[in-house]
Amino acid sequence: MGRDSARPVRRFLCEMNRLPDCFFWILLLLALMAGNAHAQLSWQMMEPLAIAPPAKAGRQIIRLNEPVSAKRLRISLTLQASAPGPSSCTVRFLATTDGNPSSGSAWRPMFPSNFGASQGSLARSGDGIELRNFMDATQLGVDAGLPANDITGLAIDIRSLDGTPSDLRMPSLRVERATTLTTNVALGCPVQITSQGSHAVSAGFLTDGQLDDVVSLNSTRKFTVDLKQHRNLDHVSIRLRSTAMGRATTPAMRLEVYDSNQDGALPIWRSDARAQAISSVVSNDSLVLIRATGGEGTFAGRYLKLSAVEEQAVLEVTEMEAYEIMVPLGVVMTAQGRSTRATTSLTVPAGATWMTFAIEHPQPEDPVTLGRHWRILGFHDEWLAGTASAEVESRCPPPGEYEFQAQIRQSDGEWGDAKYRVPLIVPVPFWQRGGVLGTLVALAIILAAGLAWYIGRRIMARRVAELERRNALSNERARIARDMHDAVGSQLTQLAVLHEIVAEELALDDTARGRLKQLTDTARSSVAALDAVVWAVNPRNDNLANMAGYLTQVAREYLTPMGIVCRQDVPNEWPEKIVSSHVRHEIHLAFREALQNVVKHAQATEVALTLRHTDGRFTATIADNGKGLPGNLEGMEKNGLDNMRQRLASLGGHCRVQDRPGGGTLVELQVPL
Repeated sequence: MGRDSARPVRRFLCEMNRLPDCFFWILLLLALMAGNAHAQLSWQMMEPLAIAPPAKAGRQIIRLNEPVSAKRLRISLTLQASAPGPSSCTVRFLATTDGNPSSGSAWRPMFPSNFGASQGSLARSGDGIELRNFMDATQLGVDAGLPANDITGLAIDIRSLDGTPSDLRMPSLRVERATTLTTNVALGCPVQITSQGSHAVSAGFLTDGQLDDVVSLNSTRKFTVDLKQHRNLDHVSIRLRSTAMGRATTPAMRLEVYDSNQDGALPIWRSDARAQAISSVVSNDSLVLIRATGGEGTFAGRYLKLSAVEEQAVLEVTEMEAYEIMVPLGVVMTAQGRSTRATTSLTVPAGATWMTFAIEHPQPEDPVTLGRHWRILGFHDEWLAGTASAEVESRCPPPGEYEFQAQIRQSDGEWGDAKYRVPLIVPVPFWQRGGVLGTLVALAIILAAGLAWYIGRRIMARRVAELERRNALSNERARIARDMHDAVGSQLTQLAVLHEIVAEELALDDTARGRLKQLTDTARSSVAALDAVVWAVNPRNDNLANMAGYLTQVAREYLTPMGIVCRQDVPNEWPEKIVSSHVRHEIHLAFREALQNVVKHAQATEVALTLRHTDGRFTATIADNGKGLPGNLEGMEKNGLDNMRQRLASLGGHCRVQDRPGGGTLVELQVPL
């Protein structure tokens, strides 16, 4: 962070010094992210690259697990005082590319861009950080840029303010990769300011992604940015402090691109940037955007050198950004279920109406979402926004030759100069050639007529077959009902009559007469059960009116002989509803079980029967004036209620049994019809 912008964060962190370590590091992370928000850059925490054991302060060397190339690293450490009272120190971070990092390796400074501490005050001091007046221990978090790629080791140099070795201890140290969500390849790169007759000075704040520090350049003072590797550039952005906002033109500046930083090296590309100055304002800064077309040579290299052209001009530079050329890698077109990868051109299948283009985008160094747009030149020349899935759809243009184009937008919002281009060919469908169209229309009409006739015949045949099957099934059910009634029913009735005759004509003792009466009752019960089955099987009863009439008849015949008055509330007319044999049979058995419970257990003298069909549901209610439900249902009575519920549940209905407020029991049977 800059000196001013870091103060609110440091005051916040000082208040948090009594929290446990895990909470402190969470808050420190959020504070650093908040401090970096004004630069529109963010980062992600990755797996740790190294964790160092406790050590004394001084120079701590860390060997990384593998060479690291990144814009920034996040370094978290704890400093502990060896004596009571306030402590102060300076902290510098260095990096090396040596294969075996040691104290004798070539170490280069890492510029700290964001930093915060749980105690004490922080300020940038050259390439390092000055930490003052912390008590006991403090946790320090720093984001620092790497001076080169393939870093193999880090060094942390902790000293007293006077430069002597410090007696502080460093109980913990952790190094992680900080992923910045930007395509700016200059972010975190080392910067050197050179002047005539003086040594080079580091100025990493010109590539730290923030706008809080300024360096003044003139014709004898220039700075060099090391991009750490050869880059094919799309554009370079230079932000200037707006001290010349009232001027008619921006002061002239010269940007040069080199592949070597040796004395006497010649630039690969060179431009006077005044002609390309942009008058837009970002905060209190003006922006100068430089593209390849604004200079001479090849806009590619490793080193960027900026200086003023006019002798009296002074440029106050706050930030420098560089962006590489980024273009889509290719495109896959899908039309009519066929996918084609573009090579030299794309040919649309004849007759296609819609096309899908899957645009393959390059993967930047950091996981950043790139803007993109596309167009089909000659069909719709305006650019259309891309989608998050990188797949776009378009109507197929008329036959002809077009060009598919796609372009990428960098993280700074600028569209790149480079475009992906591939010819798009839409052939003329063969049926639009000559007299083919008329022949195809005639054939289509003949085929449509034949197909309609064939489908109509098939539908009619299926309907006739279904009607015949239903008619045959109804006839078979009617025959079975007649046979059961005429044959089995008559024989059971004859058996009951014969038992009665034998009981009257023969002199039997009481035991034999009782058993003969039991046989007679069983035969008559079987006749009644057979009548119920015959009723259920007979297709003439497959309607709601017949079912209601049969249930009222069963109630009268079952209750009246037992001396129980049956009051019925039944509509005279019923809707035309088909009720299948299975449904009628299950409803009848559940209804009969309810009547049986009234006779056996209720001790009732009166039963009110109500039948209704409302909102597609048939409801039968049996209410008696008996003694009501017992406290505990056990045995056959409980089994009977369970059977009733299971039968109706199988039909999608329910059975509800409850006490009536005035005494007695109410049973409600309901099923959907």
